[in-house]
Amino acid sequence: MEIEIDSKRNNPLLNRTEIYFTIKHKGEGTPNREIIRSELAEKLNVKKENIIVNTVHSSFGDQEISCYAKVYSSLTKSKDLERDYILRRNMLIEPKGKKAEEKPPEAPKEEGVEEKPVEEKQAESIGEIKEHKHLTAHIMNKHKKGGWSQMRFQRLRQESIDHFFQKVLETLEKFIKNEKIAGLVLAGPGEAKDHFKKELPIKLAEQVISIIDYDIDIPTEKLVDEVSLRVSKIEKQKGDEAVKRLRDKVLKTEQGVYGVPATAQAVKEGRAKMLILSSSLKPRGWICERCQIIELGIISTCPNCGNKTSEVDVLEEILEFAERTDAAIEFVDDNPLLEELGGVGAILRY
Repeated sequence: MEIEIDSKRNNPLLNRTEIYFTIKHKGEGTPNREIIRSELAEKLNVKKENIIVNTVHSSFGDQEISCYAKVYSSLTKSKDLERDYILRRNMLIEPKGKKAEEKPPEAPKEEGVEEKPVEEKQAESIGEIKEHKHLTAHIMNKHKKGGWSQMRFQRLRQESIDHFFQKVLETLEKFIKNEKIAGLVLAGPGEAKDHFKKELPIKLAEQVISIIDYDIDIPTEKLVDEVSLRVSKIEKQKGDEAVKRLRDKVLKTEQGVYGVPATAQAVKEGRAKMLILSSSLKPRGWICERCQIIELGIISTCPNCGNKTSEVDVLEEILEFAERTDAAIEFVDDNPLLEELGGVGAILRY
């Protein structure tokens, strides 16, 4: 296996060196990410733990791989700046859910018992939906007799329901303390889910994005499909509304920018309130170190100053600055207006 460095760029602001390189592995199997990190560390004489391999591109039957990596000054710096899924991919943090591979035992079903799975939605999009915990309670059936007996029975029944709702709420609050969520979906039979929403604190109630009628006897997979469909529609609507706001800001108030160069500049300066990106945006591009211009495509010299350019991952470059400046990030699918604006734009703070 042979590594050839195609380009190297020092990024002192982010305490790293960004490298595009090619791996030739004629007569050998395609190396995995761990082997690539080890070989690159040896070639550059740096610690393997400081290397993040972001992208690995190979074609079927081809014996060359194009890669993009970042070499940080320390492991701490990489963990501060990189997203968790990138760190997991490079084996620098534990894979998510590794300790919870075993399926929890199912609680026995009894008459009058309600099962309320607390489900998780990964931020930004539906990534993985899984059962977190089973909570059960014995809720008495409705009483048909009248008079004081019925009133007492209904009071006890309501107390049982309130106690169970409180138990579910406490579990939910503990869960989301350690998880970043983009929204909540309440699902279940009858009116229980609507009553439960009324018990939620205002901040949590505002995060409920959908309420679904769901029979507990229906397989969980069907619920996952329904949630995925509803959330996809909500995300599409949310993205389209963000693009419309961007257009209005550009046309009416000048508090909006679009296109890679203008957006990258605004994000770097901390002026971007919301970064809006097309999911189909091609990441490979170039940067001029002298002018600090970032553009899509590959050219060898800057058209502005004639200085030599470096290859960069445009998407990564803009996203990282947006995250460091606390800008909101909105990915948008299939929006012709955003494509006309160059696939990227930002609504400005000022």
